[in-house]
Amino acid sequence: MMSLETFLRQLIRNITTWQEDLQKAVDSQEVLGEGMLLYVPSDLRPLTCYQRSLGELQGAVKTHGTSITAHVLVPFQSLLSLFQDPLHLISKRRDKLLDFDHLQYALDHHTEDPEKIKQLRDACTMAKRNYEALNQQLIEELPRFNQLVQSIIDHTVTVLFQLQFRFHTAVHAALHQLAEQYTPRNRSLPLSSSETIQAAHSEALSEVGGQLISLSIVPASLTMSLPTAIRSGHRRVSESSGPPGEGDREDSILSTSSEVDMDSSISEEPLDPSEPPPPPEVGSSLTVMYDFEAQDRAELTVAAGQEVILRCPHDRVGSREWWLVDCGDSAGYVPANFLHYHGNAYT
Repeated sequence: MMSLETFLRQLIRNITTWQEDLQKAVDSQEVLGEGMLLYVPSDLRPLTCYQRSLGELQGAVKTHGTSITAHVLVPFQSLLSLFQDPLHLISKRRDKLLDFDHLQYALDHHTEDPEKIKQLRDACTMAKRNYEALNQQLIEELPRFNQLVQSIIDHTVTVLFQLQFRFHTAVHAALHQLAEQYTPRNRSLPLSSSETIQAAHSEALSEVGGQLISLSIVPASLTMSLPTAIRSGHRRVSESSGPPGEGDREDSILSTSSEVDMDSSISEEPLDPSEPPPPPEVGSSLTVMYDFEAQDRAELTVAAGQEVILRCPHDRVGSREWWLVDCGDSAGYVPANFLHYHGNAYT
C-alpha cells in the first residue's frame, strides 16, 4: 500500500510539473511573438496568423488545465487523503507489536515477585490481543483497499489520456492551419513524416537560395552559413552550366592522373583578380573546417578537424566550388570553402 501511495504522489507531482512547463512554453512563444513585432510590421500576414494562433493555443492550454485539475488532480488528491487512516493503523499495529515485545521481554526476565509476574502476564496478553486484532483487520481490508484504489487510478489515468488526446488534437489543428497559411498556394503541406517536411523545406531553400547566392551583391562565402539544401541548389546550378552529355558528377571520381591533366589545362588560363586564389597542388594535405554531410554518392561526409588529401580542385564540369578529396578509405567531393590550406580557407 505504501508503494501505491508513493506512486500516486509522484504521479500528481509529474502532472503538475507538466502543466507548469506547458504554460511556460506557451508564454515563451508569446514573448517571441511580441519580440517579432519590434522588428517587422504588425500587419504582416504571417505574423498576424502567428499571433492569432498563439491566442488559440493559450485558450486551449487554459481549458486543458482546468479539465486536468477538475477530472484528474482533484480526484487524485482526494484519493491520496484516503491513505491517512490505513497508514495510521499500520503505524499503530507496529507500536502494539513493540509493546508486546517489550512486555514479553520483561516477563521473561522477571522471576522474583509473583504479583508483578501476574501483572506483566496480563499486560502481555492484552498487548498481544490488540496487535492481533489490528493485524487481522489490516489483513482483511488492505488488499480490498489497494484493489479499489488501483481501479480509481486506472480509470482516472484513462481520462487523463483522453484529455491529452483532445488537447493535442486541438493544438495540431491550430498549428496545421497556421502552417497552411504560411505555405504558398502552389505547394502542398507535407505532414506524413518529419523526413517529408524536411525534404520540402530543403527544396524550397534550394530554389530560393540558389537565386539568392547568384546575386553579385551576395558574397560567395555566404554559402558556408546557408543550409545544405541551398548549397546543393547552387551546386546543381553549377553542374547544369557544364557542356551537355557530360553526365552526373557521380561519374566524375576518376583516377588521380586524369584529374591532374584536367587541373593542368585549367591552370594555364590567365588569372582574373576577381577570381579566388589558385588552389593548392594535387596531393596537398587539407584540413576540414566544418562538418559536412554527403547528399549523394559523389560527395564525401567529413568532420571538422579531419585531414584529407586533395585529388582534384574542381568537379567534372570545371567548377572550383567543389574539390575531390581522399580521406584514406574513400573519396568524394567537399565544398572548397570547407577546407583549410596553409591555415586559410579557400574561398
